[in-house]
Amino acid sequence: MAWNKLYRNEMVKKNRLWFQEIRRVNDLYFSYTSLVCAKKISLLPEPLRFYRIRQGGNAATTHYKEPLAIHIAFMGLKEKLQSLGIYKEVEKSYLHTKIDTCLWSLYSKRVEYSAYEALYSAFQTEDFSDIDSLENAVNYFHNTDNYHEAQRIRISSLSEHLFRRINIILTESENLRSDRDRIEAEVNQISHALLEKETMLSVREAEINQIGHALLEKEALLSATETDLHNIRASRSYHAGRALLWLPRKMRSLLRRITNSV
Repeated sequence: MAWNKLYRNEMVKKNRLWFQEIRRVNDLYFSYTSLVCAKKISLLPEPLRFYRIRQGGNAATTHYKEPLAIHIAFMGLKEKLQSLGIYKEVEKSYLHTKIDTCLWSLYSKRVEYSAYEALYSAFQTEDFSDIDSLENAVNYFHNTDNYHEAQRIRISSLSEHLFRRINIILTESENLRSDRDRIEAEVNQISHALLEKETMLSVREAEINQIGHALLEKEALLSATETDLHNIRASRSYHAGRALLWLPRKMRSLLRRITNSV
């Protein structure tokens, strides 16, 4: 299994596939050669293998110990493809993959200057020189930026290359600072807007509390009035007054009926 694939033992032996004797990317030769030698390739949609993410201890973190491993791997792969008589058939795919991978290796790994110099020299004099064999090469590459970068490496000295990379990094740093300042300004604007909203909300809450207190006072006053009214109706004087006014109320009611009937 290398690394998430299963191979028939018969196919591996028949095509004499093996891992290169290098510290890193020793599976590149095996994996890519098997792709062109296999008569049938099947894919499974469900994940059957999972990778553990870690910061150190694996071969990918020891790039500085053998910086030319990626160069050796692709040169070995090219020799194998040529011995199989299929190099011209897969040349475009080979070059496309090699340039993308080599540039990734050059820019994504932290190495000492001597190792970087050796890797740069190998890419400049050997790996990227194969581009000339393609007609209208720039129209083939999906990532034309990588194609142009490979061409610049071919004609630039290491000091010119590093000077250009420094300027690119400085420009990117300036852009990042500008983006940071812009984002900070937007965050400040949003913060001020939120503060205004919070202040307005506090004012509304204070008004609601005032209205609530006023309602409580009105309810307390109404409750006190109802209590007084109940006490009045329950008093003897109230009942005595109603008894005294019973006859006048009856007479008034009678007079109203007489008046309405005339």
